[in-house]
Amino acid sequence: MQAFHTELMQRKQALSELKAELYSQQQQDRDGIEQQCSAAIEKARLRLAGQLKSPGSQLTDESAWEDFGKQGGQLLRTALADIAHSFVALSGNYGQLQLPPAQV
Repeated sequence: MQAFHTELMQRKQALSELKAELYSQQQQDRDGIEQQCSAAIEKARLRLAGQLKSPGSQLTDESAWEDFGKQGGQLLRTALADIAHSFVALSGNYGQLQLPPAQV
């Protein structure tokens, strides 16, 4: 009976260690995906800022501002779609991402 109890305790300890290892790996995976997401967002932000900088410095009248607003809106939608596509690719490798509500 003592041998059975000892074996049972060893198995319980092995399962506990496996569980801790899996949680650690899960956290590392999440951290890696978070870094990839942040890098994709920063890349898109810099690209968008570059695209808007040149036309934004040449605005002289109201119609130019309206065109700039429309062009900027389209560029922003494209950037958000690109980011969403990147996130879809990442979530396909890992599972469903737990993202906070959008704040646009």
